[in-house]
Amino acid sequence: MAKIDYNRGVIKRIHPTGIEVYMYRDTPGHYLNAFGSEVGEELAKAAGFDTERYGKARLRGERMGEAMKIIEAELASGPAEPTVVEERAGFQIVDIGLGRFRLVDPDGGVLTTTPVPREMADLLLNQLAPPPSPQAEPAVEEVEAAPKAKGKVKEKVKEEPEEGVEIIQVPDGG
Repeated sequence: MAKIDYNRGVIKRIHPTGIEVYMYRDTPGHYLNAFGSEVGEELAKAAGFDTERYGKARLRGERMGEAMKIIEAELASGPAEPTVVEERAGFQIVDIGLGRFRLVDPDGGVLTTTPVPREMADLLLNQLAPPPSPQAEPAVEEVEAAPKAKGKVKEKVKEEPEEGVEIIQVPDGG
């Protein structure tokens, strides 16, 4: 007749009218009668349950359950297929989700036995296949020769003096 699982760990209180009220220890704040149907908090309080304390525990359990569902969904999702983030000389950095990466050789073999952070994957890739260096520009530029001037050419350069510096001109002797 009773649907209460006594082996699960249950607390039993009896209401002054003789109604038995039960609460399982693993689901605080859920009050049941002897037939397994839920009863209200007023009846449970009258039966002797600390409904305020168990109500907080019930709310905590519900919120923890919701948070765990969100966390599990985040961990279960992720890239359905590993994504190649960078490739050089056949070596690849592959994103496997949650900020973890693998290094794969040109034959498709995984080089890192454990997932590594992106910085470590970049460092390993640079050691296995150094990035191409930019071509150095020639140190000497080819410039067309300017026509030669006949005679002496003097250039006067006017510069603004720096603050606190006085320019003194010396007469040419020639």
